Amino acid sequence: IENSSFKDSGSIPTKWSFWYQGKCDGGTKGSITTSLCRSTRCYKGQCTDDGDASTTIAEYLVQRFPATIGQSYSISFWFRRVRSSGGESATLLIRVL
Repeated sequence: IENSSFKDSGSIPTKWSFWYQGKCDGGTKGSITTSLCRSTRCYKGQCTDDGDASTTIAEYLVQRFPATIGQSYSISFWFRRVRSSGGESATLLIRVL
């Protein structure tokens, strides 16, 4: 995985694809920040709940990398939910294809 710690990124994650679905803080994509990070830099999502239960809200941060059949890979990450108000939930989905 390239630029895994976002050290080579400005406000936009370099070497990563990212997009959102639904309402994300008035249409703002997430960005790289130095606030409340476990290390020097981290990705801060901007998605917020608009109160409409029929609206799907999702934010995607994706990177593809070559893999060899039969090889083992270890991928680790740290997820922190910072902002929360009553009754909201967050789901973290990790998909390996």
